[in-house]
Amino acid sequence: KYANEWRARVKARGEKLQKAKLGSKWRGYGHTFEIIERRSPSSFRAKDEYGETWRLTSRNISKMENVS
Repeated sequence: KYANEWRARVKARGEKLQKAKLGSKWRGYGHTFEIIERRSPSSFRAKDEYGETWRLTSRNISKMENVS
């Protein structure tokens, strides 16, 4: 039972991360971020609504809401 639940969570996370493309917008941590660069398979550069740049990991994005 645990393995099936784990696989379902991994699949859902992977599907969500496929939406993390250049120009996509994500809301979380009190900001709205727009992805401007993919640095590696699990790391992104993004800018917030104030123009500040941030490094976001796949773990950060998995906890955010896609708004675009």
